[in-house]
Amino acid sequence: MPLAAFNLDQLASAPVLDQLAEGVIVADPQGSIRYVNSAAREMHGVDDLNVTPDQYSERYHLYTVDGKPHPFEDLPLARAVRGEEVFDAPWVIRRPDGSEVWAVGSAKPLRDDADAQIGAVLTIRDVTETTRARNELRESEETVRTFFETAGVYTAVIDVEDTDFRLMMGNQRMAAAFGVERLCGQSGRAILGEQAASEILGWLRSAQSSTSRPSSNTRGIRMGWIAGSSPPSPRCAIRIAGSSSPRSTSRRARRWSASWKPRW
Repeated sequence: MPLAAFNLDQLASAPVLDQLAEGVIVADPQGSIRYVNSAAREMHGVDDLNVTPDQYSERYHLYTVDGKPHPFEDLPLARAVRGEEVFDAPWVIRRPDGSEVWAVGSAKPLRDDADAQIGAVLTIRDVTETTRARNELRESEETVRTFFETAGVYTAVIDVEDTDFRLMMGNQRMAAAFGVERLCGQSGRAILGEQAASEILGWLRSAQSSTSRPSSNTRGIRMGWIAGSSPPSPRCAIRIAGSSSPRSTSRRARRWSASWKPRW
């Protein structure tokens, strides 16, 4: 839907745009930057005007998520100047002080009532903290997976729910013990049956709430803490050592010796 016509030069005198948490950058029909709001200035560390598309990356220090100089023609604002609409494109800003901002932005052409393009607008969100947390989680999960696969014991991460527990991830040794190709959130009740799963779930809840080193012998499944801490966590890792000789899951379960460790 075409936007109402307005004068780009009037944007600098629109204080409401400087109150937005999102960065806003507006370019004229040729792509020359005419307006940068406060949030965008903070993200970039610069607010250069009259910058043309071929200068965007250099003047605003823009890089791809792989750390390479961003091709200017692929930047959302440059694409919007060419008439495209772009949604949630990621890139990295390296500010003059050396710090980095992970950004996600959307851009679209600005058109008047006659549908003639009169400019382009880019909105930017700072997602640095979210991206760092996601990267740390991914690295942590990769570390856990590597440990799982190289450990000489049965290993899994379990989510404890209200009436069930789920096997979120684990090594191939543990997956084979449960008779599945891999652990990816399967229900403990579905794999072990109602009675055995209920007994194990009771022990898991007891272990979660304890700061000591409790042990259990539920249906022959002997478990004990290898580390404890407070507060308890709803997600825990279980390390199980036992025979890998082929038996049914229920018979194998009765032979397991396990150690339980909370993850937080």
